[in-house]
This record gives sequence, structure tokens and C-alpha cells, in this order.
Amino acid sequence: AVSSLETTDQEWKAAALGTPSHSLSRYNRLAIFLNSIISSRKRPHYAVLPELSLPIRWLPLVSNTFGNAGISVIAGLEYEQSKSNPKWLINCAAISSALGQGYGSFTLIQQKKFPAWGETVELRRKVDNNLTVLPAKSSNPIVYIGKGLSFGVVICSDLTDISYRANFRGIVDALFVIEWNKDVSSFSTIVEASALDIHAYIVQCNNRVYGDGRIRGPLREAHARDILRLKGGIEDYFVAGIINAYSLRAYQSTRFPNLDPKTAAFKPYPIGFEIAKFRKLRSNDRAQEKDLNAEPSS
Repeated sequence: AVSSLETTDQEWKAAALGTPSHSLSRYNRLAIFLNSIISSRKRPHYAVLPELSLPIRWLPLVSNTFGNAGISVIAGLEYEQSKSNPKWLINCAAISSALGQGYGSFTLIQQKKFPAWGETVELRRKVDNNLTVLPAKSSNPIVYIGKGLSFGVVICSDLTDISYRANFRGIVDALFVIEWNKDVSSFSTIVEASALDIHAYIVQCNNRVYGDGRIRGPLREAHARDILRLKGGIEDYFVAGIINAYSLRAYQSTRFPNLDPKTAAFKPYPIGFEIAKFRKLRSNDRAQEKDLNAEPSS
């Protein structure tokens, strides 16, 4: 479930100042939106929220509620001030894995690798001239595995680091990109290229103000590559799409890509592509593809 959720400049500024907005109106708006995901007829396996969209205080409630409903959450957390210096801000994503009814969830926190060039400039211009976003201590990519899906999480401008995102090639079925990004046209080209050169599904989730949330796949037919794409609207909403991880692994597990336009679902993987051993399927595994595709990750 890719969300189109608005976080206002006022809420962004309040979090940066260390006084995040926990108003009743904001809580109700978020609760109504999140409940719409849980109550949807085809309940998704994953729900994705944009960068800087979820107040940290509300994370346990959201992750446990979704976890009990069997939904894992990937969400951008609002700025948190460093305990050693309130002028240092930390920008993180929460990756919350559902454990099932009565067990809630297990949550990991991933810090943004490096702030966008304009991020610190905007904070100092609009909020406080001394604010700085701290880069992560480690820039090593993290790979998560859950519900039959191998995936990475990238926070906004980290996607522009070609060396960083190249580390995911062959290892992930999907790369989740959470954003607060005005320059949707530039990121559109990066997302489209990444789907082909990483050869994975790219799940982009941006602030509703700017839009272009989508699931993009390395599919052969051009019209099928955007599995979903979101833009506009005056209320928060989400759209769910299917990531067919098993078919992608089956296609990538051959020594030579299938080029037959009648049977190949995907574009050929790039020269030099090597699938990770834990993702590679044996011949008898691929024979079961038709049955397993009946319940893909979404």
C-alpha cells in the first residue's frame, strides 16, 4: 500500500524545533487514514508512509496496531533532536515487521545516509540558522527479509548516490524509497533507471503535496512498468499494488535471460547482473511458480 499522505510545512518546522505537533486534529486525520488501510478489502502485506511523516511518539501505536493486523510498515519518522546537541537533527525510517495477532511487531530504525544538499539549507533558512542534519555513522546498505520479500529502504536523496544503490543489485526484490521531494521529474528518471539497472521493483512514496508515489517494475511491456502511480488529491489516500517477487527471482535465476516477447514478463537483466545465492531458484522451484504466484507480496 503506497500512501499519498500530506505532512505540512508547519508540522515539519515544529518537529525540527523539537516541539512536534501531536494535535487531536492531526491524530484523527492520521488514524482515519491508517484505519482505511487496515479495513481495506484486500489487506496489504506492507504499508509505506513518506519521509518525515510520522511523529516518533506515535510509532509504537502504529506499528503494534498494524502488526496485529498482519501489516508491516515502512515509514519516515519526523526529525528527532540529538540528545547531545538539539541543533543536530536525525532523519530516520522505521521498518516495522508484523508478527501477527497478539504479537504486534518488531521495529528497526534506519538513519538517512546523508542529508540532501537543499535539506540543511531549507532548515536554516526557514527554521533556525544553526540546524544540521546528521549523516549516518555507517553507510553500508541494509537488506531486510520478510513475508517472502527481500528489500532495501532508501531515504529520499540517498537514492541519488549511484554507488550506494548499486549495492542492492541482485540482492533485493524491491527497493523502497521514502521521500519529501519537490523535484519529482529528476527523481522520476532515477526511479525508472533504477528499476532496470538494479532490476528490481522500486516503491516510491512521497509527500502528497508533491506526489509521484508509485511502484515501478523492470517489466518488458512499457505500459505495464508503472504498476501504480499517484498524484494530486485534496485528501490522504493509498493505492495497493502487487510485487511479484517470485516471478522476478525465477526470471533472474537463468544463466541467459528470456528474450521471447511472447513469454518474457521482464526486461533482460543488465550485463554483469548476478543474483544473490539466497534469491536464486532451482529448476524444480521455478516449476512451482504458477502455484506460488497465486499469493504474491503486495
